[in-house]
Amino acid sequence: MTFAQIKAAALAAVVVLLPGAAYAGQSDSEAVAERFVRAYFVEDNLAEAAKLTSGDARAQIEGTLREMDELKAKEPPADKPKVQVTLLKTQPIPADGMSYVYRVTSDVEVQGMAPVVVRLSLSKEEGTWSLSKFVQGE
Repeated sequence: MTFAQIKAAALAAVVVLLPGAAYAGQSDSEAVAERFVRAYFVEDNLAEAAKLTSGDARAQIEGTLREMDELKAKEPPADKPKVQVTLLKTQPIPADGMSYVYRVTSDVEVQGMAPVVVRLSLSKEEGTWSLSKFVQGE
């Protein structure tokens, strides 16, 4: 194997491993919560966020997606604001659930929008964590 082939193989391994490395050291529920917050708030990808939900949370996102479709909402411009997500609190919920509280801030103030606090409730269904409820507030 030449040096160039070894270098290419190493780069391919890093690209494959990097997405999972972001969640290394986190619990499964925290990794799901983090992926949801990133998809929903940072990437503005509601369809991807919906894949991580169940129950009330899924109904809430599907309702938003329907409204966007009815309004023929277009994708946001490529120069989206920079959004920062900070985990504030983690707490177990009775019946083997987990709760996470995040602060979501943006580098651009849109119509007086202040940082948002998001409360997530996750539950384990058939061995898989999913977001069952989320509430946004200030």
